[in-house]
Amino acid sequence: MNYLFKQRYSLPEGLIGNMAQSLPQSDVVIAESDPETAAMYARHLDIEQISVYVCSKVADTAHYITHLKPQVLVINPGPNLVLSYNMIKQSLLAHESLSVITIGTFIPDEYLDRLMGLGVVLHINRSLSHPRDLLVAVKQMLH
Repeated sequence: MNYLFKQRYSLPEGLIGNMAQSLPQSDVVIAESDPETAAMYARHLDIEQISVYVCSKVADTAHYITHLKPQVLVINPGPNLVLSYNMIKQSLLAHESLSVITIGTFIPDEYLDRLMGLGVVLHINRSLSHPRDLLVAVKQMLH
């Protein structure tokens, strides 16, 4: 995707948590390994006073879901779709009322069908959407 301009985003110190510290209550957990992308999503949600917690390792996400009990999980399932599938499954078993939104690039139909079968409520294809689309989706899940 070609951009007319690029804006760099960074996470404020302390937004990325340390498991040893006590965790703040959050409405949304974002599981995204790219820090700049995670910061961009967090910024869009934070502007609307939606509390966000960023998890930079997909493998640690289930731990945060268990302790934070957010209403929404936003996760980039790629590149390891099997790991992401298992983590989403584990998170939904631990926290049944969790709404899961996947966001990323193209996902093969077989995995997308399996993710939706688990209970993922929405997949946002990053190459066909705008960052603000995530905000709209999260607001719908929270209300």
